[in-house]
Amino acid sequence: MPAVPGAIHHGLDLDWLTQAAARDPLRHAYALRDALQAPERTRFVRWDGPAGRRSYLLLWYGRPDAPVVHWVDEEQEGDEALLREIPETATVAIVPERVASSVLRRRRGSVAEPLLALRWEGGRPPGPGPGGPVRRLDEEDHREVREFARRFPDRLTEAYQTLDLRMDTAWGAFDGSRLVGVARTSVRLDRIWIIGGVYVSPEARRKGHGRALMRAAISAAASAGATPALYVRESNAAARALYRSLDFLEVERRVWIDLATAPRPTGSPGRAPPPVPVRPGSPPGVA
Repeated sequence: MPAVPGAIHHGLDLDWLTQAAARDPLRHAYALRDALQAPERTRFVRWDGPAGRRSYLLLWYGRPDAPVVHWVDEEQEGDEALLREIPETATVAIVPERVASSVLRRRRGSVAEPLLALRWEGGRPPGPGPGGPVRRLDEEDHREVREFARRFPDRLTEAYQTLDLRMDTAWGAFDGSRLVGVARTSVRLDRIWIIGGVYVSPEARRKGHGRALMRAAISAAASAGATPALYVRESNAAARALYRSLDFLEVERRVWIDLATAPRPTGSPGRAPPPVPVRPGSPPGVA
């Protein structure tokens, strides 16, 4: 990558971020959510280039010693400088496709998986469809939701172990009185809701529960004046077909990289911030 004049700074201008999120809500959704709602668990490293160009790393310290890195940019410059700022203790990095190979070279043994960012482009919120009843989950559902996550351990259900249903927005699909599927919002801002953690128990699949959960989430977001969006693994053909049928369109391709199992490099590629307090809740992660 060619060197580009610019400078690394620690911290992020909230006014700039708010304006950037107004232009592109999905791209900056996690950064704005974390800057406003969890600043004590969030660090920013930005690259300021010529003509006001800016890229940044969102470092999420849900665990003080194991950050999750979101690489966000509006311009394709400053890559080498930001690569050096990824902490060697990082466990996951979600990065633009063009820098994925560089991240993988720096942390040999990492595992990469392409992700698609999808945005709902439907004209009107969908009404009820096939599948069992779906309703918004509340505090009385805590025990059942956590038991559901325990019975069906998966990357998608991890967050349900610590979900706070007094504050977090989640929906449940039911077969009679039995919980068979869940969905939630990982980000809920005025302009955009990111839907994640959509999971239906294996014995209840292909019965319309996933579609019913998505219809409920889309309707809630649209009724609040926000655009529904989500991230999906490119390899998940069934989920992509479902989202496409519900009027979600691909707007960006990113790469999820598991750094946790890779050997740690010698030397330090960037400064590690001091430990920060940890509150209950889930890291931003990917849906």
